[in-house]
Amino acid sequence: MTFKAKLTIALVVAAVFHGIYNFFIPLHADEAYYWLWSRHIDWSYYDHPAMIAWMIRMLSFFGGSEGAVRLTTVLCISGAGYALSMLSYRISGEKAGWLTFIAFSVLPATTFGYTIVTPDSPLMLFWCLALYWGYLAVAGDGNRYFILTGAAVALMIMSKYAAVLFPAAIFFYILLFNRTLLRNKYTWIACFIGASGVLPILIWNIQYDFISIKFQYAHGTSDSFKIMWKEFFTLLGGIQLLPLRFLHLSYTK
Repeated sequence: MTFKAKLTIALVVAAVFHGIYNFFIPLHADEAYYWLWSRHIDWSYYDHPAMIAWMIRMLSFFGGSEGAVRLTTVLCISGAGYALSMLSYRISGEKAGWLTFIAFSVLPATTFGYTIVTPDSPLMLFWCLALYWGYLAVAGDGNRYFILTGAAVALMIMSKYAAVLFPAAIFFYILLFNRTLLRNKYTWIACFIGASGVLPILIWNIQYDFISIKFQYAHGTSDSFKIMWKEFFTLLGGIQLLPLRFLHLSYTK
């Protein structure tokens, strides 16, 4: 059995477990808020783009129970785990793929992501897909992966405003390490497709005096600048310890 097939089975088992579990947990206020969005479909909303509402609405034929509403996040997190594991498998082989799958599965963000519907769910899915397809595009697996990467970026932007960090990172990667991509027409096609994700947000904000953009700017900034060193180094240390632990396990066996 191939790694892809075994990974799919493992993710299906995880999705079924979390899907059943989700039927027994009452909806959080934020989840009910996004469900309400899905009853009133629009191009965007006050504090987030519209992707989470669209996805909940598309899956609404399964009903309006807690588990049915959360089916969106179960599918998104499972898809994100598949893309990340396949990326590691493609780069370093089957062992790396399984280590990535295990690390991803035990992360608190994954556990909460399987259970709580938020705009972070589609953001994670399309971010991970863009990473995977972007790698395949750069690795020369076919020009179709440029198109798929651009589509993933567009859907990512329609999921949450934080998605703008992904194309920014790609821009610096190309500028600093792989400027030959600028001569590939498919790079520019991918850029055009990715940028199209701004259109629904822009259409809605023009109608409502850019209230969403103003809210997010005020929400993410302050009148003073202060670096919280303790929290910064705690976060930095936590980010480093988990992959180091798995590297240790992989080389000491």
